[in-house]
Amino acid sequence: MKKLAIVTVLAALALSPSAANASTHSATVQSTPAVHGQTMPDEATQLRKAQHALENAENDLLHVAHEYGGHRAKATQAIITALQEVKQAQQQPDKR
Repeated sequence: MKKLAIVTVLAALALSPSAANASTHSATVQSTPAVHGQTMPDEATQLRKAQHALENAENDLLHVAHEYGGHRAKATQAIITALQEVKQAQQQPDKR
């Protein structure tokens, strides 16, 4: 199920130009160490960013007039499913 959510998030980002340019939060972002000495936002921040990207992609798809042979509806449903997964992930305790 986690792989489906990740694939769906990536698909949503690929479908939505505005999601790729989504604004970042003004709140202070905690960072965790990453590969090669770089830092990355913590997982809660990453989930919020993924949620916003999915919401933007869903909004973009809802405003497209053409159905693209049913693919727009399928993509919208995949985004809704991914949003449900992200919301469930946000409810889970940190299990590191």
